[in-house]
Formats: sequence, C-alpha cells, structure tokens
Amino acid sequence: MNEMEISVIMPVYNAGEYLREALDCVLAQSFTRYWLYCIDDCSDDGSYEVLTSYQKKDERIQVYHNKKRMGAAYSRNFALEIIDTPYVGFVDADDIIESNMFSELFQAIDTYQADIAYCEWDVFEGTVDNIVISSRQPESDKEKEQAKFL
Repeated sequence: MNEMEISVIMPVYNAGEYLREALDCVLAQSFTRYWLYCIDDCSDDGSYEVLTSYQKKDERIQVYHNKKRMGAAYSRNFALEIIDTPYVGFVDADDIIESNMFSELFQAIDTYQADIAYCEWDVFEGTVDNIVISSRQPESDKEKEQAKFL
C-alpha cells in the first residue's frame, strides 16, 4: 500500500535552534506513508529557509507561509482544512520523537479499530546545565488500560 495514511502538521515560528532535529526525527520514521505539512508563522530567524531546503529533499514535505503572524492554533487549523488523509498527527517544531512513533500509533489504530491513539511524552525544561524532565502518564484506569495497547 503506497497511499498516504497520515498528515503530520507542524506549526513553525522561530524554531531555528531545534527545527532541523525535529524535521530529521519526522523524516526518520519507520512508517513512511505520511505527508508533513509545515506552516511557517512569519519566522524571522531562518526557519522558513530551513523548511524550504528540506522540502527540496523530500517530496512528502509541504511548506506554507502565513502572510502575517497568526499563531500555532491558526496554523494547525489551516492545515486541517487542506489535508486529505484518514489520520492526522501533530508535531511541534521543537519536538524529538522516536523513529517508530507513527508506526506504533498507526498499528494500534488498525489493530483495535480505534478512532484515536496517543502516546506518553516527556517535557524537557530549563537550560542545558539544568534540565528538568517530567512525563505525562495515563491517569484513569481507562487510560491505563488503553495505554497497554500502545
């Protein structure tokens, strides 16, 4: 099956410090049937140029540029209006994701005929010398049961 299954939406605003790593993580996915929609929100740090350079390397990357700064929610909603895949995923321009994330989420949806799948995440805050990591864990019994499938 070569049809695209997932549209990944990445809003971008002045993410130059992290953007290449975030893009590389998405492009390194073991699951390859996806489009990556990057919406630049009037960055002034070279982020848009990074996006267009990556677009030239991989035809799955679609780059859009807001005419004025509108915010991440607007950028995500813009992409939601133009996508044409059964599933959507969200990745921020400073995210680092595992190379099997989309594969495991898609497999969970397919196996259990689910409408939605999500995974745990860690939040890195602070500086390089003082990093704080916090994890979001399933809270309710239902969330814990559902998380077993991921």
